[in-house]
Amino acid sequence: MSSCRASVRIDSPGVGGPARRCDQGRLMGKAPAAGFRGRGRRTAFTLVELLVVIAIIGLLIGLLLPAVQAAREASRRSTCRNNLKQLGLAIHSFENAKRRIPRLRYGNSGGHHSWAVLVLPFMEQQPAYQMFVGTTYDGIVNLQSSTFKNTGALATRVPQLNCPSMTRTTFFTTYGTPGASASGQYGFCSDYALNVGTSWVTTNTNGPFPNTNFDTGSFAGLKGGAGLRLVDITDGLSKTVFAGEKHLPPDRFGAAVYVTQTNPSPSGVDDYDNTVYSSFANSWNNARLTHSLGLADGPSDTSANSRFFGSHHPGAVLMLMGDASVRTFESQIAGSVLQSLGSRSTGEVVDAGAY
Repeated sequence: MSSCRASVRIDSPGVGGPARRCDQGRLMGKAPAAGFRGRGRRTAFTLVELLVVIAIIGLLIGLLLPAVQAAREASRRSTCRNNLKQLGLAIHSFENAKRRIPRLRYGNSGGHHSWAVLVLPFMEQQPAYQMFVGTTYDGIVNLQSSTFKNTGALATRVPQLNCPSMTRTTFFTTYGTPGASASGQYGFCSDYALNVGTSWVTTNTNGPFPNTNFDTGSFAGLKGGAGLRLVDITDGLSKTVFAGEKHLPPDRFGAAVYVTQTNPSPSGVDDYDNTVYSSFANSWNNARLTHSLGLADGPSDTSANSRFFGSHHPGAVLMLMGDASVRTFESQIAGSVLQSLGSRSTGEVVDAGAY
């Protein structure tokens, strides 16, 4: 009782207060009331519990990361699809104004312009187009004149001509520099190219944007003029490839090495990524084939060269059709099917399930 009375004198203002009752309960072997810390109570996780929590968090991250990556790729693919759609609408707007679709290129030298210059006004790039306007080649300047090069027009980047999945290290050619005179001309590089058809040779005219020699042959009259008419595409606009994504390995970003037609092997053709505005003879900077071997199977496909369509999207390549629709082609599409879709007037019937 003396200890209980001592507790009352120290901790409680009145006899019989909370402290006295507490001490009485303690003496009788009762548990402490709520609010009093008990001896031996654990206040932290054990090592095993901590490891289990870390393992669960790691498992959740492992499950969520592929989903996040897939969502990001879906967003990039959607942007790429929209880019090609904008290109298709620009081609049709050009046709509405000129009654013909754009030509692939004006001529056979780096000073001649390509289709990319002609569609600038129809892709909300009128100020950029004005820098190309001149009197040399059908109202367009000589792209290799030093005066023009120093304007910086060749470095005009059009975001709609770049695919977000193709994580470029550069958007410009790495061969030349502004104002330099070289076959590898400095300028903006596109991730999309027009379809020349099933063959690159200048005698081939079966694609919607044939690589014709404008100085001779049946297309000589097109030099200084426009491209084909829509009525020339008798296979149907929805059944004819107009453009698509370029096969472009990451180590060839900005590669502008000029090569000739005499060495068509994958190791010999290195002109993957010259400026899209220029028209070097036999250059692949702004054109691709609907190849007999099909599409490149991803950016690391070493069996494909700069003449192939391909993409950085897993297992698929986006292609622009003549009606401005955008289709997803499987990378494993048969070459014969791709060629049928790449020609404009050969009369093949292609089932939609084939691609």
